[in-house]
Amino acid sequence: NNRSIFLKTVATGEERRLTGGDHDDIQPAWSPDGKSILFVRSRQPNVKLEPGDVFGLFFEGDIWSIDLATQKEIRLVDNAFNPHYSPDGKRIAFDASWAGPRRIWAVDSLGHNPQQLTSDTSEGISHVRPRWSPDGRRLVFQNIEQTKFDVRVFDLTNGKSIWVTRDV
Repeated sequence: NNRSIFLKTVATGEERRLTGGDHDDIQPAWSPDGKSILFVRSRQPNVKLEPGDVFGLFFEGDIWSIDLATQKEIRLVDNAFNPHYSPDGKRIAFDASWAGPRRIWAVDSLGHNPQQLTSDTSEGISHVRPRWSPDGRRLVFQNIEQTKFDVRVFDLTNGKSIWVTRDV
């Protein structure tokens, strides 16, 4: 009943199971060099990771990395979701509820040196699903406030967020 991460070669149709065991694995994300994949693994064995609310927020999972050559798995970040490598592969952005509501954080590629990137005026607002811009200077993320879903961009050079959409 647990989900695993698979790698499928498009040209041949060959499939290879990358993860397995008694934990649920979801949200895969390639490294820029194609040598590893980030994913989220459930903290509890034989428990499927399911959204904890109608907004699709997950709970009780950790970010892991698997090296495709060696199949070595490493837990990088506790209690975090939606991982995404920076274009240069040196940083990983994700969302976590470490210091209150769900916000966007970043760590180095080994899971060290956490830095909270986004903040807001209300604890009723969540920031989730970060994705890096191709130049690595910005992160786009989803802003959730009650039943409003918006898109914002965080500029790492000046620390400011701008609204792309604004559901008022």
